Amino acid sequence: MERTKDAVILAAGVGKRLGRKDLPKCLVEVGGRTLMARHLEHLAAAGIERVVVVLGHGGEQIRERFGERRGALAITYVENPDYRRGSVISLLLGLYAQDLDKSTLWMDADVLYPAKMLADLAGSNAELTFLLDPTSDDTGEEMVLGVTDDRVLRIDRGGAPGFDLEGESVGFFNLSARLRVQFIAHLEKFIENRGGDDEYEAAVNSLLPRIEARYISVAGQPWTEIDFPKDLEKAERLLASL
Repeated sequence: MERTKDAVILAAGVGKRLGRKDLPKCLVEVGGRTLMARHLEHLAAAGIERVVVVLGHGGEQIRERFGERRGALAITYVENPDYRRGSVISLLLGLYAQDLDKSTLWMDADVLYPAKMLADLAGSNAELTFLLDPTSDDTGEEMVLGVTDDRVLRIDRGGAPGFDLEGESVGFFNLSARLRVQFIAHLEKFIENRGGDDEYEAAVNSLLPRIEARYISVAGQPWTEIDFPKDLEKAERLLASL
């Protein structure tokens, strides 16, 4: 089984909807601890040896707080000067900073979740693996996955009619070492053709028909993406279940 050894945390976004322009969303505290501190702890517990953190808005605050190592976990920082554009640029920069012969996790920085979710994802050996929650409400904000015959064939906002299964993407992915070169080339071509203003999910979606993408269900597990103040309130309520 291929073992994931590296990770990329996309922490460059502004997070205007949360109303905390003074700091990056990953430095928001839930239960007295920042989201970033929780990410690093969970990554180390999952056996990850190195993480690349892509910085943008308030990036120096992240660098100053966490430095270059947390225990056995090495931390590298990459600056995205175009962080106000699409997240597809951040993802490409993060992947550039890693070894091509290693598989990797990549993850959005604004999620609260239990350690088990990340550990399960790290153990996958598919070309590309998603975390999928089939129980989430669809408000139109969520990135929804469409699955048929156990293959993920779509990721986009809104519902996924016509598929065997649909559910919200957690925003965490496992990319195999054998797909990395093709995936990076696809991102480069996508940005060349469309510019850099897309979310990375749009680039992933256009690749799905050509690869064997799988999913792990996280139904019943306590997690939430934090975009709005109400999401912070939900995160505080979930802490007792983590």
